[in-house]
Amino acid sequence: MIGTVVGDVVGSIYEFDNIRTKVFPLFSEMCEATDDSIMAIAVADAIMESEDKGIPFQVILCDKFRQYGARYPFPMGGYGGNFAMWLNNKNRGPYGSCGNGSAMRVAACGFAAKTVEEARNLAYMSAYVTHNHPDGIAGAQAVAEAIFVAQCGGRKQDIEAAVKRYYPEIPDSIEYLQRTYSWGSVCSNTVPEAVACFLLSESFEDSIRNAISIGGDSDTIGAITGGIAEAYYGVPRWIESEAKKRTPPELVSVLERFEKRFQGK
Repeated sequence: MIGTVVGDVVGSIYEFDNIRTKVFPLFSEMCEATDDSIMAIAVADAIMESEDKGIPFQVILCDKFRQYGARYPFPMGGYGGNFAMWLNNKNRGPYGSCGNGSAMRVAACGFAAKTVEEARNLAYMSAYVTHNHPDGIAGAQAVAEAIFVAQCGGRKQDIEAAVKRYYPEIPDSIEYLQRTYSWGSVCSNTVPEAVACFLLSESFEDSIRNAISIGGDSDTIGAITGGIAEAYYGVPRWIESEAKKRTPPELVSVLERFEKRFQGK
């Protein structure tokens, strides 16, 4: 889970001020956790509470999103417009979104699952409460499945094959993306690019640098890439420490409980 937070934190200052290079300070004083980390940790919290209380995950999840939204109403970069309205209307159901919010928050589903089918099902439920468009669901399932395959020791070609079930075309050049990629906010123009940033990397840090260097919705691309990269490479201690310093302590506490339970940390 910390990989998601790392990617979000590093990308937080570049979301609306894109860069097209891998040469940049990984952390700065202005970096901080955004809505991507907040909602990703809300999913993790819902999974744990569902397991502890025997209450269906999807039932708990809506309340968790709204609780975390109320606790952190003004994150850096803000919440997406439709999601912000959803947070403030307890009677509102899913609103047909294909936005990349479903993919940015799904990492816990991949890490907690015991089978690939469970990863898909948890991802489906995590998306459907808001993002019930087929692309919103596909984005969440692709990322969760990639994380599950990676943490089970899958090779990069196995991870790529898993994602191609949802998105057959994955870019094969970071340099090309640096030249041509433009800002996108839906799963179909975010998830394949984020996965490519992992597949074309040499280490966890390199994957994050890839993600930020292509521009676009940098914190979300970073969060998606970071979750998969963590499952495959692990996260260097110093990077984990720097990300946690820039994340509210209450969120770090939930994150660490989740990692201890499901990731053996």
